[in-house]
Amino acid sequence: MYLDKNATHFMMRAGWFFLLLTLVAGAFAAPETTVLPLDLSSAPARDELIAAGQFGGPLTPVDDKQATPDALTRRSFGEAIQAWNLHDYKNAADLFKAHIEQFPHSPWVSEAELHLGCDSRYQGRYTEAEQQYQSILDRHSPDNAASRKMLNKATLRLGVLETLQNNHGKAAAYFKDLHKNGLDWRERTYASYWIQQLSRYQANKSSLLNCGVQALGYLLEQQGKTAEAEAVRQIQASSEQGHSVDELINIAKDYGYALNGVRVNAAELDQVNLPAILQISGNESGDSGHYWILEKIHQGRLFLYDPQSQRRFEQTKEELQQQWSGVVWKIRVNCL
Repeated sequence: MYLDKNATHFMMRAGWFFLLLTLVAGAFAAPETTVLPLDLSSAPARDELIAAGQFGGPLTPVDDKQATPDALTRRSFGEAIQAWNLHDYKNAADLFKAHIEQFPHSPWVSEAELHLGCDSRYQGRYTEAEQQYQSILDRHSPDNAASRKMLNKATLRLGVLETLQNNHGKAAAYFKDLHKNGLDWRERTYASYWIQQLSRYQANKSSLLNCGVQALGYLLEQQGKTAEAEAVRQIQASSEQGHSVDELINIAKDYGYALNGVRVNAAELDQVNLPAILQISGNESGDSGHYWILEKIHQGRLFLYDPQSQRRFEQTKEELQQQWSGVVWKIRVNCL
């Protein structure tokens, strides 16, 4: 399940904390990054690409013995990271993928994969994001500083990914690994911050497991039942698995509505009356699963809303199928 509003604020604070560490680190060392755009009239130099990480910190090239880091390679990656820095994420993702395919031994392949993982996470494609981060762990061994740096970057983001899915045990393991193997005080301090925050949220875990009632409340609000929607959102889960489907059905019934589920395939989503609740399966045994709202479908794109984190994103039907259980839930007035 996704995080509630308090946990979402925690994620935002963690991001600002990381930015603060980046700025503080820059105050005690020579500037490593710049917010200025790359000059792509010619192929950027290696140091210019490293500095293009902006507030996320310096980018990390990992040299491959088979690599040919020529001008074409540097220009290809430069165009991709430039699009990313300009927040043109769709174009950036396409350029990162093209870079990996065209230059499989590029020193920048792992950074490209890392950014693709971040794009997948931002768009709710958690299964895909995990595969992309994991590929970095599989590709490198900690035998040099550059490889260790990329391992740490991927480990951090896997921890964040598990946190988003409420798999706090696995998230803590990733952050402990980062704290142990951090190359500098900034990495170790950030890992320590996450570990402390996870402990606090673990102590109040039931408040994080409410995505089912948040989704149900959203549908009630769409029916004009504002007061009922707010009351439903306040109902706490009775177990660490969150609200069961039977509990959600009974909650809806208490407010005069019938909650009905139907199993459909992705192609049949066009025939579903919207908005509707989609039941999302957890990727692993530690994940509790969650619910999203399918708000509309336009030109083959699914417009999704997570009522807990209050995030909206888009996916294709093929992307959704990687983690969707195939179950759609609708409510109607209970006439019985």
